[in-house]
Amino acid sequence: MNAALRSLTRRPRRTILTVAGVAAAACAYMLLVGSAQGFLAQFRKLSTLFGADLVLLQAGSTSPWNSVLPVQPLAKLGEIGDIAGVSRLALGKARIVGAPFFLLFGLDPAEPLLGHLAIVRGRTLRPGADEMLLGSLAATRLGIGCGGEIDVRARRLRVVGVYRTGHRVVDAGGVLDLATTQRLFNLHDAVSLVFLDLAAPSAAGSAAARITARVPNVVVASAGEWVESYGQLVVVEDFARFLAVLALLIAVLGVANVLHVSVGERTQELAVLRAIGWRRQRVAAHILTECGLVTLLGAAVAVPMAELILLLIDSAWLGSLETAGFLPPHLSGGVILEGIVVACLAGLLGAAAPLLRAIRVRPADALRGA
Repeated sequence: MNAALRSLTRRPRRTILTVAGVAAAACAYMLLVGSAQGFLAQFRKLSTLFGADLVLLQAGSTSPWNSVLPVQPLAKLGEIGDIAGVSRLALGKARIVGAPFFLLFGLDPAEPLLGHLAIVRGRTLRPGADEMLLGSLAATRLGIGCGGEIDVRARRLRVVGVYRTGHRVVDAGGVLDLATTQRLFNLHDAVSLVFLDLAAPSAAGSAAARITARVPNVVVASAGEWVESYGQLVVVEDFARFLAVLALLIAVLGVANVLHVSVGERTQELAVLRAIGWRRQRVAAHILTECGLVTLLGAAVAVPMAELILLLIDSAWLGSLETAGFLPPHLSGGVILEGIVVACLAGLLGAAAPLLRAIRVRPADALRGA
């Protein structure tokens, strides 16, 4: 250990560059994987946000925005017992000043879902009015409060209230009257999702079977499962992990290159160590210890680096509504541990080729250099 530390401190510039390379790759891994998991966690949290027992969505839809449920088949829900409340939701996304991707949720003020929003300032919506409720996060980022106006698809809407749910995606968007949303996004009388409250939540299985039999082209899922039906969302995590692995492969090549050069410059030193009695196993342990120290230090630096980046992204002066809604404010412990372990494995892989070169150094090489 002491010999490895002395070797690293003798070449501080190279050591710092190697640590920085490992830290950058490990930071990229943690951010990509953590962001993907945070993105999915936000959507999974939607499943229980509104307290519904069942959720209806269009069969075969790949995302909530692609789900289209016409009103005529939904009328048959009235024939099914055990349904205590029906809440329709129309989803839309629009470009507004300060947010190129602004989420809008269309709700009927007369239905139960809107009542789950905690209005912290102002009042709730009036049916059919050109009004908007703004999420607390959106209100802060946009600098707009009650009485302000926002243009959505060439239609000016007045902000009459600010709500807070504790859900970053919802709090980074806005809520409109259902009919207004349908007109703005040319949905006619269709909606994106329907949330059902049951008189007896224990009868969810039988109620779902009756709905599926009577209402065509729909999928009925429990509140905790409907997000999982969108395979497209899971692809996000897989793709982010793929990009993260590529970042670590770059780190492997960087570590391998630096160690290869280092071993090449120290051929005579290693040969002398062999000549004074060091066995190949001890030389290998020496090189692996150097690599392990550099990799661990790089992985340790990556954690505060990633947290700082998330802090800056989440800040009011630098962040945006899109990142505030979907990126996690902090890395989870699991992502940090995974990033450190994978970074260490990458470092060991990067040390493989230089290690083979180091153990092949012969004591006679020291005499040639003398």
